[in-house]
Amino acid sequence: QLKRVRSATVKVDLRWLCNHLTRWQLLGRDFNVQELALIAVFAKQTTTDPEQFVLHPQPLEYNYAEFERLLLGMAYHIFIA
Repeated sequence: QLKRVRSATVKVDLRWLCNHLTRWQLLGRDFNVQELALIAVFAKQTTTDPEQFVLHPQPLEYNYAEFERLLLGMAYHIFIA
């Protein structure tokens, strides 16, 4: 087992998440790749205005706060769909 270190930042890769969403049968049933892309942009950006979007050096890696926004976006999309 890996020891968790408080100073290490949590990074989640979107490609890794897509593999698990496919395995759990959420991707393709509850939402498709285009909808997941919109949710991923919502999670990565802090504003809804495209003119104010910030370019990120690693756009497919999500830290803890962005991953929470990604989960919130997926849960909301599944709830309203």
